[in-house]
Amino acid sequence: MRAVLAVVMLVGFFVLAFGMTFGLGAAVVIAFTTGHSGVGVAKAGILALVVAFAVGGALWKALRTKDEAEGAPLTREEQPRLWAAVDELAAVAGTRPPDDVRLVPSVNAAVWEKTSFLGLKPGPRHLMIGLPLLAGLSVGEIRSVLAHELGHYGGGHTRLSALTYRAKNALAATVENLDGNLLRYPLYWYAQLYAIVAASATRRQELEADRASVVAAGRETAQSALRKVLSLDVAWNVYHENYVSLSLAAERTPRVMVGFRAFLGDPTRQEQLAEVQDRLVDEESSSVFDSHPPIRVRIKAMDALPAADVPRDDRPGWTLVDGIEEMEKGLIRDDLGPVADWPELVERAGAAQISHYANILAEAGRASGIAPHGTSDEIIASLARGEALEALRPHVVDPALTGNEMVTALLEVVRELLAALVVDELVRAGRARFAVNWGREWDVVVDGRAVDVPALVAPVVVDPREAGDVAERILALRGGSDLRHSM
Repeated sequence: MRAVLAVVMLVGFFVLAFGMTFGLGAAVVIAFTTGHSGVGVAKAGILALVVAFAVGGALWKALRTKDEAEGAPLTREEQPRLWAAVDELAAVAGTRPPDDVRLVPSVNAAVWEKTSFLGLKPGPRHLMIGLPLLAGLSVGEIRSVLAHELGHYGGGHTRLSALTYRAKNALAATVENLDGNLLRYPLYWYAQLYAIVAASATRRQELEADRASVVAAGRETAQSALRKVLSLDVAWNVYHENYVSLSLAAERTPRVMVGFRAFLGDPTRQEQLAEVQDRLVDEESSSVFDSHPPIRVRIKAMDALPAADVPRDDRPGWTLVDGIEEMEKGLIRDDLGPVADWPELVERAGAAQISHYANILAEAGRASGIAPHGTSDEIIASLARGEALEALRPHVVDPALTGNEMVTALLEVVRELLAALVVDELVRAGRARFAVNWGREWDVVVDGRAVDVPALVAPVVVDPREAGDVAERILALRGGSDLRHSM
């Protein structure tokens, strides 16, 4: 009923817009035929033309927009297990299965239908599955997500969804095209009202589609999937920023899905994501313009739904798809070199990045005269004399910074650069290596144990009297050897 109301309101918007246009046009014609021409009449005529072009242009653009399938196709022949699950879940949702299933690189799943005649004539059905979901969710949770999407087919939601989406774009474009025009305001408020009604209809459809999730996967699994999807987007972004980005420095192509699964399985990350998940569920916005109800609302609604006793399936979601690592190629990774396992990639990236920052301090030390050979020993000796900070400041800190802001930045930068220089010297001497740590990017490992080098050198940066103790600890990391060398 709400979807039908949205369609009626859509028609009403264009009736209003064209009615205003024809009304102005009629007034202009009457004015001219009765001899009341003038500047005001001319302005009214121009205004009518502006509205006509704004409405017509936006409507034409919206109607011409064609939906095209994206992502890597997952055919029945190549993915029999996935299609068997899709067929089963379509039966649960009381609908026919999609005609096309595709893998996409986003943390999302969606369905759409290429209908015609305002949704009256059905067309090809498409289902999209986000590759990160296959790594982040269990098979049971993937079944819940897919059942929800197929539930939209069962409820007939996809028939008008494309029309609703295009209509919102057309209305927004019309209002934008009339910026600065007085007639913009009634159309703007009508468009806002339409957006509220359309969003209300889609929120109701989401709750209806959740019924299929509960039937297919069980209440507990369906609720778990909802919570996880909310935090998986955050996890995916953090993973890319902190780990996948290392591939550039390493000049190696990462195994993205293997790494993401390991990232999600790390105890530190699991604790962090649990906190993020709870916070996101609690703080998720609730607006009359939202197309989806808040997760907490959907979870609570599931409590009232009848649910069968469905066995849990905690296998990784990607077990439903054959050749998952090949699938990621071209979707979420670029070929930057040979494919490398994560230990090799982190080893190479760590060495490259640390060397870069070590060279910054070594060059600054040479340029300032406090470290002719660019070694950490020379920098520490200069810190002990109270000379290094002032000497290095012009070379490592933004000259625009002043006062406490400058002091804070200088101490932090020198600490990080000195740590990098120490680590680089240890790596070059074969005393240290880099090991992947899914809880904090990587570890610097010396004699089989992780060493926090920034914390080790920090005391001498703020207190020259700590120089002797810091030098002694660095000497111990070197195995008692004095590693004085030029970089």
